[in-house]
Amino acid sequence: MAYFSSVERFICFFRSELAFSLFRAFLARTIAAFGVIILAVVVGRAYGPSGVGTVALAQAVLLGSGIFCKFGVDYSLIKYVGRGGRRKAFDIYLKRSFLIVSFFSIFVSSLLYFGRDFISMSLGDESLVAIIPGVAVSVMPFTFGFVLSGFFKGSGNPALACLLENGSISMLVAFVLFFLNKLYGYELNGIGEIYAGAAWVVAFVGFYKLYVWRKVIENEAGYDEPCVGFIDFLRVSFSFFISSLANFFQSVVSIFLAGMLLSSSDLGLFKVSQQIGLIAAFSLIVINAIFPPRFSALYYEGKVEELGRLARQGSLIGIFSSLPIFIVCIAFPEFVLSFFGDGFEGAEIALRVICCAQILNVATGSVGFLLNMTGHEKIMRNLTMVSGLVGIGVFWFLIECYGLLGAALAQAFVLVFQNILAALLVKSKLGITTIPGFQWR
Repeated sequence: MAYFSSVERFICFFRSELAFSLFRAFLARTIAAFGVIILAVVVGRAYGPSGVGTVALAQAVLLGSGIFCKFGVDYSLIKYVGRGGRRKAFDIYLKRSFLIVSFFSIFVSSLLYFGRDFISMSLGDESLVAIIPGVAVSVMPFTFGFVLSGFFKGSGNPALACLLENGSISMLVAFVLFFLNKLYGYELNGIGEIYAGAAWVVAFVGFYKLYVWRKVIENEAGYDEPCVGFIDFLRVSFSFFISSLANFFQSVVSIFLAGMLLSSSDLGLFKVSQQIGLIAAFSLIVINAIFPPRFSALYYEGKVEELGRLARQGSLIGIFSSLPIFIVCIAFPEFVLSFFGDGFEGAEIALRVICCAQILNVATGSVGFLLNMTGHEKIMRNLTMVSGLVGIGVFWFLIECYGLLGAALAQAFVLVFQNILAALLVKSKLGITTIPGFQWR
């Protein structure tokens, strides 16, 4: 009966305004998500699995730098801006955010530029020496994109927010690299400069959209929402930063460890499997672009029962949206991998393993955001630290023992371990079950 009740609510959901926002964000996120895949296809067909491995390391350096430099302020913006208020309050939060990320971006960019030889040697890829300077220039606009994305998610524009994140940059890089390679036989070592140009283009688009948005709401009424102090804002951002290390461990540390322990070709196979797995779960990424500010608002208003229904609706939408991609990846992995060119056949088992973990990730829903948006940032922070440390050990052990398959198994373990624990904590702290039709005993 609980299942049919969830389905009925799921059908009624599409009559709401939220469904329209979800549809727009779904289209925007599709473009962004496939930007990452298109870049992998372009690199794979032009430079083979080893080229994908090199680009994976460069992307991991950039993503890791971005996660550190944004310091969790994007999630703070989602939380505080999502509650509403006047434009003055929004401006204060934005100024604080850009001050924080600018400081960290300059520091990290300098470390990358002057430490490029050490980074290249540590990761075992000499090509990175030529690529990292461009990555260093990309760090600041890349981080600005995350900050603007967080702001637009909080202010109710998730479609634009999705287009300001990593996927759009990858899409631009893919197109430029494709044409340069076709016209001039472009060397992969120059991809850092292409990334820098693409990151600044996306950031400038974001700032322009922010300018337009401020003009539109200039005279709109709002209520007085007192801003939290700078120290409190920094403290909450730090908790979100620790929580965001889950993405750091899964998308950055995993690539670094794989880069050190696998060959360049096997690293490329692992990266492709990882990226396709993310496509299988991209509906959850769309949901996470829309629902968190609503989670914050509902909890702030004391509507916990409605919060639970919204969380389960998100899970049900994610399951239905992801199933077709999941089935294709499990049943026809060789067909999916053939798009990347020759030499990727060895990733079939890794792809199946990662996709199975991702479908469970989708089924559990936005458990991390539920904790973060309801005042339980510290709990999510501690869970992230524990699962991250456990994950590093699991990655190291399984890659040493089983190579590429071990990397996929480790990725799956980290996803399942963290999501099951987070779902249990959501049930314990909020009394909410996020999986439709399922009740924890």
